[in-house]
Amino acid sequence: MPGASRTKQILAASLKDLMQTMPLEKISVSDIVEHADIGRNTFYYHFQDKFDLVNWIFQTESTRFFTERAIKENWSSALESIEDYLKENKEFYCNALAYNGQNSLQSFLFDTISDLVVQQVRSMEMPEYRSLSKEELRFIGDFIASAMVGIVVRWAKLGMKEDPRQFRACVRRICDGSLIHAYLSQPEDDAAENPAPQET
Repeated sequence: MPGASRTKQILAASLKDLMQTMPLEKISVSDIVEHADIGRNTFYYHFQDKFDLVNWIFQTESTRFFTERAIKENWSSALESIEDYLKENKEFYCNALAYNGQNSLQSFLFDTISDLVVQQVRSMEMPEYRSLSKEELRFIGDFIASAMVGIVVRWAKLGMKEDPRQFRACVRRICDGSLIHAYLSQPEDDAAENPAPQET
């Protein structure tokens, strides 16, 4: 009987093989263990469900990208790291990211990025960032994670054919301050001049 790490790798390989020809939602745990020639109980000893296995694959295989680049640099490097890793495993992740339910890779990716952003903001030396509350830090992390996951999921749905550098260039233009300030301040000004009608 292989060790725990080897067993997980066999199950991961089995799921990857199946996802070459089947959407993730149609693959059952029975399909995975039968293809891997491993007992069903063994699967549940290691993973809660197939989505837990997908997340384990992502967490395990993407470690080098996050540890080498994402945490140490900025949001652009983090997004580039994710894109590089996903593109190296294009077929698998186009399939995995198509699902957005409980315990999905989208949710796992969101939590991972949000945590990375919070760590990065905490490490900044500017006083205005050091005084942020836990709630403010979490909001910043979730806000940026929402945007980044949205970009990645859209890219995956389109088959990862677009050059992701275009996304990062667009984000830079949005975040230089002027565009987002103009966009966010305009509705506020309009609302002040034209208050919403009172309900009767």
